[in-house]
Amino acid sequence: MELQSTLIRPLEHGIEIQCEVENLLLNIYFILGETDFEEITTLVPKERFEQGNDIHVASLDESQDIEDEMESVLVNMQSEDTVIFFCSDENSFHTGLDFLNYHDSRAFIKPN
Repeated sequence: MELQSTLIRPLEHGIEIQCEVENLLLNIYFILGETDFEEITTLVPKERFEQGNDIHVASLDESQDIEDEMESVLVNMQSEDTVIFFCSDENSFHTGLDFLNYHDSRAFIKPN
């Protein structure tokens, strides 16, 4: 699976990237903290909800195979879909970004 990721914007406790995966353009958020469904509406722009594309949510932590978990989510996505990965720890956060070939700065990332 060939992946290319680009920074869209840093967030208070995470990052928004755009990722091209096998000719699909995906909007991906990594949030450092526990899963919080109420936070989704503050993260994802209103327009993205109105476009009708799916919004997926997953939790990542060190107890699971992070790459397998991410791949199982990504294979079910269509172009322009959004996924929010809530990461319980920094290792999961960085492993997820590494899996998506994100190589830009991570200096702004702070725990939630």
